[in-house]
Amino acid sequence: MKQGFTSCLSLLLGLLAIVSKAQNVAGYWLGITYPTDPNQIVYNYTMTLTQTGSTLGGTAQTSVPDVPFGGVAYLSGQVTPSFVTFSEADKNGSTEIKDLCFWRGKLMYNPADESLIGTYESIANGTTCEDSSGGKVELYRIVLKSGTRFCKGSPVNLVVTGKNIKWYSSRAKTSVLATGNTYSPKPGTYTLVAKDGTGCTIKQNISVAPRTGPQLEDVQTTPEECGKENGVISVAGSRVTGPTDYSLDGQTYQRSADFSGLKAGNYVITARDTNNCVVTQSVLIELDCPRIVYIPTAFSPNADQINDVFTTHFAFPSVTVSRFTVYDR
Repeated sequence: MKQGFTSCLSLLLGLLAIVSKAQNVAGYWLGITYPTDPNQIVYNYTMTLTQTGSTLGGTAQTSVPDVPFGGVAYLSGQVTPSFVTFSEADKNGSTEIKDLCFWRGKLMYNPADESLIGTYESIANGTTCEDSSGGKVELYRIVLKSGTRFCKGSPVNLVVTGKNIKWYSSRAKTSVLATGNTYSPKPGTYTLVAKDGTGCTIKQNISVAPRTGPQLEDVQTTPEECGKENGVISVAGSRVTGPTDYSLDGQTYQRSADFSGLKAGNYVITARDTNNCVVTQSVLIELDCPRIVYIPTAFSPNADQINDVFTTHFAFPSVTVSRFTVYDR
C-alpha cells in the first residue's frame, strides 16, 4: 500500500513460483522493497502466506527500518506455471482506502535459497490511489535445511536459508557465535536471528541434542547343534525411542529382533532407528558338539561279542572317510 501519493507502503506481496506438487510457499517470509523512485522510502515486509492448491491467501505487515510492524493487508492470488500473482486489499476486499495504495505484482520462487524476488506496482483506481509506481521486492523464508536430528558421533552441521544470518547464544543477543548460513554447534539451546539490511529481524530458538540411537542391552544366543544350522540370535532387551530394524549384514533389515537358522560363528548385529542412527554389537554363536568325531582306539574281532565291530561316529552327516587303515599286533 502507499500512503499519500509520494511514498509507497505495500502491506502484502504475492509470490511467483514454478508450480509442482512438492512446492509449498506457505509460511512466514521476511523481506525488503527497493522502490524504482529513489526518493521513496525502503520498507521492511513480513508476510504469513497460506496455500490451498493454486490459491494463495494470507496477511502481511510493513514498517520503516527499526520500527515495529503495524497495519495488516489481506492477500488473494493464484499460482501459475511460471509465477504467483497477487493483489492486496483490506479485510473486506476493497482497495479504496483513503491515503493508501494497495499493491499487485508477481515474484519468482527459488527453492534453493528460499527466496522470492520480483516486482510490484500500486493499484491505481483514480480515487484513493492515482500513482501506479512500484519497484523490486526481495523476500526470504527462514528454513532449517539441515533438519533437526543428528546421530551421536556424527557432525552437527546446521544449514539455514536467508540473508545476513547471525547465530546468538540467547535471545538477548549478548554473544554472536557465528555468522553466515552454516554453523556447527555443540549440544545446547541457541537463538537464530535473521537480520536484513535495514535492521529488521526474525528469531527462532533451536535446541541441539545428540541422539544416542537404539541401545542393544541384552542380546541372547542359542548354540548350533552339530551340523543342524539352528543357531539363534535374539535381542531380548533394547532401549529405543521408536520403531527399530535389525540386520546381520548391515544391508538387509527386518523389524523382528530374532534371527534363526544360523551356523556357528561370529556375527555383527546392527540396530537402526527411524533417524538412521545405528548401533552394532559383535555376537558369537557357539557349536554344541561335545564330540565332533569319535574313533575307537582298538577293536577285537574274535567273535566274543566284545568290541568285535569297529564303529566310527561323526556329528556331521556330510563327513566321509577318505582313507582307513587297520594294523594288527
